[in-house]
Amino acid sequence: MDWILKHRACIEGMSMAARLLEHKEGKIAHYQAEKKKLSAQWTRPSADFLKLNVDASIVQGTGTGIGVVFRDSDGQIITSLTRFYPDEMVVEVAEVIACRDGVSLAKRMGIKKLVLEMDSLIVFNKISTYSSDLSYVGNVIADIFDIISSFDSFKPSYVRRIGNNVAHLLARYAFSASSNEPPIGIVPEHMLSAANLEAFALVL
Repeated sequence: MDWILKHRACIEGMSMAARLLEHKEGKIAHYQAEKKKLSAQWTRPSADFLKLNVDASIVQGTGTGIGVVFRDSDGQIITSLTRFYPDEMVVEVAEVIACRDGVSLAKRMGIKKLVLEMDSLIVFNKISTYSSDLSYVGNVIADIFDIISSFDSFKPSYVRRIGNNVAHLLARYAFSASSNEPPIGIVPEHMLSAANLEAFALVL
């Protein structure tokens, strides 16, 4: 009889452990799904920060376009930048140059607290874990850190492409801009609806 009771208790204990493990795995899966969902959406910065979204677009045989857009905690566009480079860059180089162009403009504007957001996970990881690197990309990132040394606060951020649409559209627009001089503060009318959707229709 004692053996039966001990065996039953053992079975019940194993069943309870299995249920707890299943519950824990379910919570982990839910967390990962929510994290993935959030990384696909543009989110507003805190009230004392501006968010800078950047992107690059490369057209074979033509060159590289850079798109930069600054928005505040209300989702309002503060200013933007498009720039065309006649060089057909490697993707990683183009993305990191977009970051440098963006933080350079931020410094000229006197911004002190900045979130730099991009959809290149490679560049995000390199900026987030920056160490001395003698490669071209490493030198550009060193430039970025030199520029932001005057900021009070700087936060790199990653978002999936769907949450970086306005910067992407601006990068594409660089190819059709009427002048090689970088247009600053201009967001074409046809992009405003995309900007509003990105800022106001997604998670705040």
